Amino acid sequence: MSKQLVIIPSILTITLMLSACMSSKLLPEEAGRSLIRPDNPGITYLGRWDYSQPHSPRCAWSAAGMALQFEGPDLEIWLDAIPTTAEARRMKYKCYFAYSLDGGPWQSFEVSRSNFRHVIASGLADTPHTLVIRKLTEASIGGTAAFKGIYLASGKKLLPPPATADKKILFIGDSITCGYGVLGDSATCNFSPETEHALSTYAAYTAQALRADFHVVAISGIGIYRNYDSAKKRLMPDHFPYTLPFGKKQKWPINTWTPDIICINLGTNDFAKGIPDQTAFTTPFLAFIAQLREWYPESALVLLSSPMLSGQAGTTHKAYLDQIVQSAQHNGTTALYRCNLSEQGPLGFGCDYHPNQAQQELNGRELAAFLLQLKL
Repeated sequence: MSKQLVIIPSILTITLMLSACMSSKLLPEEAGRSLIRPDNPGITYLGRWDYSQPHSPRCAWSAAGMALQFEGPDLEIWLDAIPTTAEARRMKYKCYFAYSLDGGPWQSFEVSRSNFRHVIASGLADTPHTLVIRKLTEASIGGTAAFKGIYLASGKKLLPPPATADKKILFIGDSITCGYGVLGDSATCNFSPETEHALSTYAAYTAQALRADFHVVAISGIGIYRNYDSAKKRLMPDHFPYTLPFGKKQKWPINTWTPDIICINLGTNDFAKGIPDQTAFTTPFLAFIAQLREWYPESALVLLSSPMLSGQAGTTHKAYLDQIVQSAQHNGTTALYRCNLSEQGPLGFGCDYHPNQAQQELNGRELAAFLLQLKL
């Protein structure tokens, strides 16, 4: 992944800069530059953000980010991140974001407490420009990021934010939905944050195909009945209600963003250590669906098969999902659907036998076609 250049401040301002970035203080004004604070109405936030500190909002879930329009020619963003899990600290995992400028290709950059000033645009035409930024690494790997503000050229300002998409899709899942290892070149490559890319997933490809805004709530190793490590606590239903999945817990205000469609891709980790008992798997899944329906009474719900499960495990997982749909419909749940994604293998693998980019793109096309066929 590419790394953006970092501006080296003068000796006179370095103390102020570090203080502003490493604490909750406001960013300092800088002579000859326009400071845009995070509460500026020209910024559209994407995904879940914690606004409890308006001058330093935080995000952690994959693909969270922001969109804005600004007057050229330059833009610099203050964005830092800290690890929030013991594994991330032990492995010294890095956090990555990516930006797209004026609809161009995604360019990745590293974010950390020591790498917090990022030159996104320099020397552009002095005209309006559009910028979209999204988080590539999941919360358990890349940690929690804090946005402190933006510097523009002197006298420049943000313009009205880009138009938002009409369709909204929420993706709930595990490492597949996070894009774990998606950039790897083989099943035996070692995972690193550089191989995870939240914008190279079936979720991102589906949203792109349908021109939809999307949120991702996904954690590698998570399950609905048991996690990859066989633990039967801290499952997806436990993490889902929160703005940030790790650290200080704060409920996400559900009514602030209502999806038209909710796609659920869970079960890979529940089946990782063997086929679970049907009742043990379906009961918490049905309870989660009931909770989602309570929160989102008008949203369509789509249960997805796992491209990582094959053979008896894959067949059983699909059968369990079919039974969940039948049971939920019998109990009065409407707008509940099933979609099978192609199993991986023919197109190769990413790290640790995870779907690679070609597989994720195939599954994205399949899901987009399914949703279009249902006119969702």
